[in-house]
Amino acid sequence: LKGCVVFTSSVAGFIPTPFAAMYSSTKAFVSQFAASLHVELAHAGIDVCAVHPSPVSSNFYDKVEHKIELMEAAQKSAVPPQDLPDDIFRSIGRCALRDLGSMAWGTRMGTFFLPYNFFTVLFTAAAPFLPDYKKHNANRK
Repeated sequence: LKGCVVFTSSVAGFIPTPFAAMYSSTKAFVSQFAASLHVELAHAGIDVCAVHPSPVSSNFYDKVEHKIELMEAAQKSAVPPQDLPDDIFRSIGRCALRDLGSMAWGTRMGTFFLPYNFFTVLFTAAAPFLPDYKKHNANRK
């Protein structure tokens, strides 16, 4: 192995994420970009991997302008950042995409067994009953 590139992505790129559309769409891009580069650069001895950690305790949540209840719930199960480096290093040379933690694994297993559109329909049906939806859609017309 001549080198490696590791991207930090998220399983949020694999499911609909209301009120976090920009975040999840950029994470979908990062994962697709890494998987494509993985194929292109493997013959040159360069490994490319995107890791999808479960929520990580960081300042990320401190800077959110509009609080999202589901994000705050996810923050409660966040892992400390020092728990991740060893798992990330173990990913190098093994895979193009790596899910780390129970939330990442659970999300990916759900999307493996159920079609993406199932989640879109489910989230659409449930959204009007969620506090985040009520709060953030109150002023939309």
